[in-house]
Amino acid sequence: DTNDSAQVIIEGFRVQMLATGDRGKAENLKNELFLNYVDDIYVVFEAPNYKVRMGNFIDRKNAEQFRQILVNSGYPSAWIIRTRIEPKIK
Repeated sequence: DTNDSAQVIIEGFRVQMLATGDRGKAENLKNELFLNYVDDIYVVFEAPNYKVRMGNFIDRKNAEQFRQILVNSGYPSAWIIRTRIEPKIK
């Protein structure tokens, strides 16, 4: 018996784009990012803020490379956070 919907959660890194108390602002940024960065965009609520985070990086170096792409694309306040991630299972 295997469960196809099993999800593995491990410690890793994401790039945080925004922390705000305004859920609408967080959702708007998520939608804006979705136009150029199709997946791995999350809005996480950690009281009192909604946080927009991107990626599922096991390696901090890869997270930093992605952060730099975002900075160069007009998101200078993007920063890396250590958090639980959902790694891609191949």
